[in-house]
Amino acid sequence: RLAARLAPSIAGYWAATSDGAWIVQRQNESWRASGGLAARWIQPWSAAFISWVMCEAGFGDARQFQRAIAHHTYIDQAIRARDGQAPGAVFSAYDIGEQHILPGDMLCLARRPAYDAVEDRRAQMGVGARTHCDVVVRVDEARELVLTIGGNVRGTVALKLLPAERREGKPLRLIDRSAVAGARSMFVHLKLAADAIATNAFDDSATIAALACRGFAQMPQHVSAVTTRNASATTG
Repeated sequence: RLAARLAPSIAGYWAATSDGAWIVQRQNESWRASGGLAARWIQPWSAAFISWVMCEAGFGDARQFQRAIAHHTYIDQAIRARDGQAPGAVFSAYDIGEQHILPGDMLCLARRPAYDAVEDRRAQMGVGARTHCDVVVRVDEARELVLTIGGNVRGTVALKLLPAERREGKPLRLIDRSAVAGARSMFVHLKLAADAIATNAFDDSATIAALACRGFAQMPQHVSAVTTRNASATTG
């Protein structure tokens, strides 16, 4: 079963956080009570996945990236960095469309409360919020798509294809989907303070190379649009 297969990996994601031990203990108790690993994780693990990614990237110092069980913890750190209050942080917070989106950046949305811009969160820093962030892995300028990877997307780690648009004189930005029923728009762009990687790094990765033989590299544009809509459901 999928839950049993993913259990060790997700437990590893929690281990990358400083405050996740109680969650693993709680989950083990749930599994013992149900007689096995059939149950899905009780606690949303998308922030734990991001924490693990950043740990693997070498950002082990909390002054660089504050790994945590909730996304709003490091979103707040990025806002403080933008305000000059967290000089060692590797991400700074910007409104969507304010900066060029590049691989390594993160894009975040909010559910409760709903935020439209960084200023909305700045007024509530330190307060709990249901948020979700994905890591940008590729920006497809020609097809106006931003490809991201996030955790706990329908219970797994998933690739999303987000529609973008180019406004005159401004960088490629995500399309505002707030008017679409059931859709959510990103409210903050976490900009990575690092040199840009090669534009084809994602295409040349081992995973994509393995998928290419199944036609991924030649995926037609109409399939991308369907994938984008199907990937919009995320559990934070």
